[in-house]
Amino acid sequence: MRRGWVLAYPVLQEKEDRATIAAEGLGEIPVDDDFMTLAGYYLSEGTMCGKGGKPYEQFFYFHEEQRAYVERLQTILGGLGLRSQVRRRRHTAEVIAHSLALGELLRSLFGHGATEKRMPEWMERLPHDKQCALVKALWEGDGYLGRVRGYWRATYCTSSHALAVQVHHVLLRLGVPAFLHHRDQRARQRNWVVSVTARAGLARLAQILQLGALSGCEDNAKGQVVLTETMLYVGVRAVRRVAWKGHVHNLEVDGVHSFGLPGAMLHNCEVNGPGEARAADIGVAGGRGIGLIFKNGEVIRKVPEKDIVQAMREEVDRFIAERKAARVAAPADD
Repeated sequence: MRRGWVLAYPVLQEKEDRATIAAEGLGEIPVDDDFMTLAGYYLSEGTMCGKGGKPYEQFFYFHEEQRAYVERLQTILGGLGLRSQVRRRRHTAEVIAHSLALGELLRSLFGHGATEKRMPEWMERLPHDKQCALVKALWEGDGYLGRVRGYWRATYCTSSHALAVQVHHVLLRLGVPAFLHHRDQRARQRNWVVSVTARAGLARLAQILQLGALSGCEDNAKGQVVLTETMLYVGVRAVRRVAWKGHVHNLEVDGVHSFGLPGAMLHNCEVNGPGEARAADIGVAGGRGIGLIFKNGEVIRKVPEKDIVQAMREEVDRFIAERKAARVAAPADD
């Protein structure tokens, strides 16, 4: 891999819709804008506690000036037949509900604890209108959209890697070219950041967040990205080596020897070998039932497994003969 290459990152294609979900003590709950907003607020701002591991109390935290979000959440909770109260302190508005049924539902669907939160898989496959409501609530909680050093930038931060990956998936499905990276701070746990900086992506995200056109967004670069319905294409700007201690795993899929999935581009040994051993004069990389003979990192032959040894001998003999001929010819050239 080198500067100028293009990586292909797949966009989730599966589709699934759910009209309702069953919750003990709450009945059938419609999977609509209200529910998706509740989900987004919990994933971004929610927590719970209770004795004996029972989530009797639920807490949602907002800035004191986010009155509209507080009122929206209380209305949603009221629609579920639940009472809530607001406690204000230190510039924070804290919405508190007391419902074991709600706590069990939120924990079963979205997990508990900042680093363990995630969406149920079916939410990644919902229709776009429902996912738009979810993204809007997520951004109202832990998101940012504004100018940084004169340029527009949007970010969503979470300490849950699983949730960050899922938010990234959803944004790509909604037509927002986004990137996923991490941010490390001294004496603090790692944060995962989903960011949008390209002009087209910011415009689409602003539409989802119902913010209208962003003034001055045309100053942002187009970015080295192209997003289609099936794939995100990203230009490689730089390649660097990083120190690594630990296991290195080789992943393999029957019948496929070079494939992509969210977060990585993977390949089997017969693809990996020539690149890693490009300094070798002659080499062989083994795959399922085959061998690739390569020379200075370039594959020159593909042979069945039973013929690998013979093919290697032939290529080594040819290489030695070529080198001897070059040495003999060298004085004549002088």
